[in-house]
Amino acid sequence: MNNIDELIYKNLDINGTDIAYKNISFSELINSIIKNGALINVAKDLNIQVWELNKILPTLFTKPKKSKWKNYLLEIASYKYCNGCEQILELINFPVCSNALNGINSYCKYCVSISNDIHYKNNKPMYRAKEAKYRANKLASTPKWANLKLIEYIYDCKPYGCHVDHIIPLQGDIVCGLHVETNLQYLTAEENMSKGNRFNPLDFEQIMSQ
Repeated sequence: MNNIDELIYKNLDINGTDIAYKNISFSELINSIIKNGALINVAKDLNIQVWELNKILPTLFTKPKKSKWKNYLLEIASYKYCNGCEQILELINFPVCSNALNGINSYCKYCVSISNDIHYKNNKPMYRAKEAKYRANKLASTPKWANLKLIEYIYDCKPYGCHVDHIIPLQGDIVCGLHVETNLQYLTAEENMSKGNRFNPLDFEQIMSQ
């Protein structure tokens, strides 16, 4: 078995490497699903009927109803297929996405970055207007007693790959926070994008404990 086959095999309770149906091996089944995707194509590749596949697969795996077989099996091995570059990559190469079925973007980080760059170049006026609005809101949310030197220090010491996030968003739907040192935290880019402007009341505890 190749690397992905082995990882899937190790993460599942499979009795033997052969499937008790027309001597189809576990490796052949997995490779065919990953290569062909749709079960109708897998059936043709293995020279069996689709209904036979639908009989075999549930005896081996417990797949969520809305998941596709290819995606489900790859994710068992911590891999995923990118809809952009059409490569099979490790899950760590994909950003989180709250709107996705499994919380993971269908496009890898590289494809997302390229898409974002293209969108920015094609919509510069819109982005500049948003940036100007954000700067104005930040200025309006900065009280006179804010420790500006400490705020600057927090931004300067930001770890690589992280964003400086406002625990209580400056433009939240429920409540708006202040641009002060105690309302700042470090989040990874994925965590920050996932959070957006949502506010969790439990975050008050984090601020009050500082």
